Amino acid sequence: MARSRTLTTAAAVALAGGLVVTLGPSGGTEAQWRDTASSQVTGPSSDTFAMTATNVPDGVTPTCPGAAWKSSAAITLSNRSTRHSSWVDVKSTRVTKVVGGDSNTILNQTALDYTIGTGACGTGSQSSYWQARGQGSITDGTTYTRPSTKVAGATLAPQGSQTLCPQVRHGYNTDTTAGQRSLLLNHAGRALDITTVVGQRSEAPATWASPEQTVTSRYRLAMPSPVTPATSDVCRTTYPSGAPSGSGYYGGFFWGWPDAPTDSYVNPVATPAMAGGWDIMRQTSNGGWEVWDSVASGSERSIAGLYAGDIDNNFNVIRSFKLRGYPFAGDKSRYVESSWIARAEAVRLFGFLWRWQCHTPLQNPDAGPHNMP
Repeated sequence: MARSRTLTTAAAVALAGGLVVTLGPSGGTEAQWRDTASSQVTGPSSDTFAMTATNVPDGVTPTCPGAAWKSSAAITLSNRSTRHSSWVDVKSTRVTKVVGGDSNTILNQTALDYTIGTGACGTGSQSSYWQARGQGSITDGTTYTRPSTKVAGATLAPQGSQTLCPQVRHGYNTDTTAGQRSLLLNHAGRALDITTVVGQRSEAPATWASPEQTVTSRYRLAMPSPVTPATSDVCRTTYPSGAPSGSGYYGGFFWGWPDAPTDSYVNPVATPAMAGGWDIMRQTSNGGWEVWDSVASGSERSIAGLYAGDIDNNFNVIRSFKLRGYPFAGDKSRYVESSWIARAEAVRLFGFLWRWQCHTPLQNPDAGPHNMP
């Protein structure tokens, strides 16, 4: 829209806000003022005061020992506005166990923080955002709110994005293999759902706020496969007492979990995480698997002192065996299988005396967690 204001109608050279002097018909002078002001108005336009919040799935399979012994939760935040900056406003958080009724005490060892930045979770580009709950102060399914205050650095530029990270901490020194092992011995296979309610608020002097977004991120602890023990082969001959022997009519199977140094002879520590105990599975003639024997949860990483005749009702038949561990009591649908398939044979010596004989183990193609949360 153009606006002009003219103090005289005489023809003159126009100068914005300037004074022009010209000669009149009688030879006198006339003062002519011309004041011109202009402003440019574009056509109609629109903007969006909104954000998107998206959970980033973690496709890494946790292992121990190693850097990927747990998965991490991450949320991508994006400002949909094309012209306006905003700041991130986390409203609340809630932590729930994925498997209801589980008596494992993982929440007693858990603290929750939030960090934010432009890089991946756990990197140096992340900065502190909110110390939501300290260790031992999280109750399953309880919502905890945050005051709606601005946090330095948690700003979304127009059409910009940042990564919001729910960071789970535990009361173990997980920078070491020993600390990771302790965490897994007590809580392996557990998963927590972290529900975050987040929005964005405008920079002053504007007062708008976007609709809230609710995002659920899953945090998982590893459930490593049972491995070959540190002290022996998977299959061994034993005395009737279960103690290893060079040869004999008895035998059994030995394993380490969560890693080789935690077998029954090197480090016979209790395993609260394996609340459902262990099953030794035997392969059937049609290729399926059946429960052959069981071990209750606890410190045992072996089943031994078994008579050779238990391998099969017939002698000189090689049978295959593998191990299943159940982290949740009373739940056989979730389990982890051994990385090995042991093989054993009952060899007839003379009369009714059978000798336990081990064969080279095989790799288990189905090793790892099954139907885990």
